[in-house]
Amino acid sequence: MSNEKIAFLLPSLGSGGAERVVTILANELVKERPVTIITYSTGNPYYQLSPEIKLFHCTDSINPSSSLLEAIKTNIKILKALVNILKEQKINLIIGFLTSANVLSIIAAKICSIKAIISIRNNPDKDRPTKFWSILTRLTYPFANHVTVQTSPIKKILSNYVSNNKISILPNPLNPDFANKRNKDTPKQKIILSVGRFTDQKNHEMLIRSFGKIPIGDWRLIIVGDGEKRIEYEQLIKELKLQNSVDLPGRKKDIYEYYNSASIFAFSSIFEGFPNALLEAMYFGLPCISTNCPTGPSELISNEVNGFLVDVNDTEAFSVGLQKLIDSPDLRSEFGNNASKSVEKYELRKIIQNWNSLINDCLVKNYI
Repeated sequence: MSNEKIAFLLPSLGSGGAERVVTILANELVKERPVTIITYSTGNPYYQLSPEIKLFHCTDSINPSSSLLEAIKTNIKILKALVNILKEQKINLIIGFLTSANVLSIIAAKICSIKAIISIRNNPDKDRPTKFWSILTRLTYPFANHVTVQTSPIKKILSNYVSNNKISILPNPLNPDFANKRNKDTPKQKIILSVGRFTDQKNHEMLIRSFGKIPIGDWRLIIVGDGEKRIEYEQLIKELKLQNSVDLPGRKKDIYEYYNSASIFAFSSIFEGFPNALLEAMYFGLPCISTNCPTGPSELISNEVNGFLVDVNDTEAFSVGLQKLIDSPDLRSEFGNNASKSVEKYELRKIIQNWNSLINDCLVKNYI
């Protein structure tokens, strides 16, 4: 076991995709070396962490900043606490996840004379931070020792201001908890499943409208998740008279039960970094239909081989694809079988090998 210590920095350990990926990576990496996770403020982890992982927070709570000056003061406070933690814990390498954590990781690493890896979690061309953070990313990202992205198109975007040889493609791993949860004997129900936060980015409004265009019969649409657009979705469901056919059950930790029992998976995003839910659905052998948004779906789905890809916001094409899957059990079986085979390369063992190699290289070599 290596004695060199690594730390992950991210705003919180809530229920989001980045938080889940950090949890998965940390739980595996701690088997090889000491691992610490640092968050901005206190809060119980949503996902289960290994007891071997040390947890620290930079402050007890953070209030939303009402001005640029307040935001600067808050982040200076976080940075000072972060530097103290890194020094006290004798951390050798910090890994940032999400925009603000990436910036703070790089600055803290320079102050502490340690290495920094940052991880880009979304499409920089679409998921634009505030002007404050946009300027800081441009100024600081080139000084990271290494940058990880999840897809080739995102690497191309980052290479405009980060040296290309400092960027690696490291996609998200499959959740290892799913290995024992995939049950092909679970009876399939007439369910079209979607999973994701209720935000503009995930574009569930288009999915609901597409579902409303087809003869539903006894099929149901279930959208697992929650967020700011819940009331808007509920009103749309009522307006389209789909109250008996569309369910919004909220966030679920036992998401595998939905993957096992659904017959179709639908993904409607406007943009992505890497679509975790789509990857998971394919692992469970679900036939999928997805928007061909930047970036991610086209790296998972070969159109009409292991799923359907349709243009973003094309409600008509999406509903046609759904209807084809509903009408043909044979097509669902073909797409589902091909999907599960095509995502084997995202198994945790393979992704962790790449992360360990990158961490070791970063610690040993003088990456700049």
